[in-house]
Amino acid sequence: MNSHEKAGAEERKHPIGAFARLTGVTERTLRFYDRKGLLKPTGRNAQGHRYYTERDLLQLQRILTLKYLDFSLEEIAEQLRKPAAD
Repeated sequence: MNSHEKAGAEERKHPIGAFARLTGVTERTLRFYDRKGLLKPTGRNAQGHRYYTERDLLQLQRILTLKYLDFSLEEIAEQLRKPAAD
C-alpha cells in the first residue's frame, strides 16, 4: 500500500452501523464506549450520527484486547491514556 492509499484508508469514514458490522461489536456497545470516553467517534454529521475511521478501529482493538484480558473499564481507560506501542 503506497502512502496515498494509506492516507485515503485512514480518512474513510464508516457510519456506526457499518462500523459495527465491520468489527462485530454492537452499535449499543459503540455508543456505550462513546459515553464512557473510551472510543469517541472521529466525527459526526449534521444529524449527530457517529462516523468512525481506521484509527478508531485500532483504538477499538486495544479496548477489546484489554477487555479480553479482564481489565475493568476504569483500567482500560487508564491504559488508553498511555501512548500506544507500535
